[in-house]
Amino acid sequence: MVVIQELMIKNIRFRTYDLGGHETARRIWKDYFATVDGIIFLVDAADRTRFQEANEELNGLLNEQALANVPFVVLGNKIDIPTAASEDELRNALGRGPADHWEYWGGPLVEFVN
Repeated sequence: MVVIQELMIKNIRFRTYDLGGHETARRIWKDYFATVDGIIFLVDAADRTRFQEANEELNGLLNEQALANVPFVVLGNKIDIPTAASEDELRNALGRGPADHWEYWGGPLVEFVN
């Protein structure tokens, strides 16, 4: 089920689509590629069992030609849980390394927030 919300931040109106990340939901992602202006990729920092899956999905999106000019933000969710991965661990699990490498990699900005 797709959840659609409109957000207003200062003078900017955002329409957001929460497409979900489970396998069934990922089947419809491509339906939104043509009209997307940005992607927020949310990773549960407390669920290490899904890091490899998240890495594969993120890499697939980053290599998608239809998204070549679309900015991405990667958010690490639940980082306040004591057993959650650190920012460095999560970056490494997603195959991205330290933050300063993102600029040279040419990819999108990455943020890790609660």
